[in-house]
Amino acid sequence: MFIVTELISGTNLAEYLENIKTVPYNTIWFIMYQLASAVKYLHDYKYAHRDIKPDNIYFFNIFFHQHLHSEFVC
Repeated sequence: MFIVTELISGTNLAEYLENIKTVPYNTIWFIMYQLASAVKYLHDYKYAHRDIKPDNIYFFNIFFHQHLHSEFVC
């Protein structure tokens, strides 16, 4: 089974990492927590994502963009 979704516009993780010299520790934790939560959700419903890579991780939530530029503490 394949799930095809619409193409979204926005910044992906690869582009973000190319444009920033250093990634704050809290941002790394935030990204990894969100990614792990998404993968767990898929696995709970017996789905697997076979192409997890920075090019396929998009930032499209306004909260996430606000977090990238704040002093969020995890």
